[in-house]
Amino acid sequence: MEKQFFERDYRVDEAEVLRSGGSEFFGQLTQKGFFKEMAAYIDAIPKHVSEEGRQTYEQLLAKCDEMAKQGGGQVKGVISEGPGSASIQVTLPAFEFTDSEEMALINEITSKASSIAFYLDDDKCIRMRLDIEYFVDDITQQEYSDSFGEILQCTMGPAYKSELENKKDQL
Repeated sequence: MEKQFFERDYRVDEAEVLRSGGSEFFGQLTQKGFFKEMAAYIDAIPKHVSEEGRQTYEQLLAKCDEMAKQGGGQVKGVISEGPGSASIQVTLPAFEFTDSEEMALINEITSKASSIAFYLDDDKCIRMRLDIEYFVDDITQQEYSDSFGEILQCTMGPAYKSELENKKDQL
């Protein structure tokens, strides 16, 4: 059988993104101080340690430490009350999951982490960052949503909320 290839290029032209207005929209939010106000609000929300998050962090940190040790890389764990709560970074020349034990580890990571990202470091190694929900906010989702709307109206004006609704389909 002849080799078969499938390839598509979905890279986005940065100039087209700027022309679409999304950048202008977020620029207005930044200029008026919305993100600064929202960050201050989020930082002030009382939090407590999630026992499940703590256990997940400790378990994944131990396994990522072993992965870094075996692969000749680095591992770093950070716990902070800011967004993302806790993170683990593993830096290796390459990531490869080939046997059942390694596949079980990547499956555990994907099922327990709240987000996973891979980046190319300056030294051409790959950095995997896991975020884990270590802290839990002591407010309801409705309280958070209501506060988001209030901050939006205070920083941008009452008409901006309806403009945001119109823009969300475009973003």
